[in-house]
Amino acid sequence: MYVSLFVLYLSVMKTYLLLRLSSFVNYEEMALRPMVPEDREQFIAMNQESFQIAVDEYFGPDAGTAIPRSDIEESLDAPDAHAFIIQLNGEDVGGVCVQVQEGSDRGSLDLLFVKPGMIGKGIGMYAWKKVESMYPSIHLWETHTPYFDVRNIHFYVNKCGFSIVEFYCPRHPMEKSSEDFPGSDLFFRFEKHI
Repeated sequence: MYVSLFVLYLSVMKTYLLLRLSSFVNYEEMALRPMVPEDREQFIAMNQESFQIAVDEYFGPDAGTAIPRSDIEESLDAPDAHAFIIQLNGEDVGGVCVQVQEGSDRGSLDLLFVKPGMIGKGIGMYAWKKVESMYPSIHLWETHTPYFDVRNIHFYVNKCGFSIVEFYCPRHPMEKSSEDFPGSDLFFRFEKHI
């Protein structure tokens, strides 16, 4: 009887693991491609669509735009910006924008997103690990996310190894903040030491 239960247990676990692993993608089929000017509109649209999920879940569908176009453009147009399209099997599935100043050991992760329908498949983690490997001289990464975006907070802290080091609020405001979207005055700042 115990042997039968054990065989059943192994069969169930095998099925579970196969189903679980099938939800992740093969990293060999993924790439970070440097963004070109023709990608700009798609990058902005995918970024806004991805971030809109958390705003709609937290504030409702009438809350407004999650991330203003001007904020995305400011990141893309910064002098030390490096922007990439995340690709899976040649399909654009997300994007990354980092600020890395020549000769510095500090970097800023400004934008990292995966388009809806592809979230939760390991794509963001792949992209972040790839960014870390592309910039081995960076020993301190910084990023920000709004207080309500639990998915992002989980990703940065529990998956990528960032630590929350600061909380911006009305009594401790960010130096520069958009006030064009819900919750824009309540942000976490994260750091990752490598």
